[in-house]
Amino acid sequence: TGRVPTNDPVNVVLVSTAPDAYDDFETPFGSFRGIKRQGEQMLQSDFPSLSHTILQLSRFEDNFVEEGLDVSTEPSRANDVEAPGDADK
Repeated sequence: TGRVPTNDPVNVVLVSTAPDAYDDFETPFGSFRGIKRQGEQMLQSDFPSLSHTILQLSRFEDNFVEEGLDVSTEPSRANDVEAPGDADK
């Protein structure tokens, strides 16, 4: 989440994929995972004045889930963001 008190509005919500949601593959612009992580890193480093949250979605195979379940959240850790090409090292 961005570095703002919890009562302040969020300026940007970036929806991305969780690192393990899909296999990595090459695109004309680089690796799929690298592009996703680069976008997350850009939001955090290039736009420090914007409050933000990054919502990483994962795959879920069960179509029959009880409604009203709690959403699991955890604060991001700076080390979780991979730079493009880092996954290959």
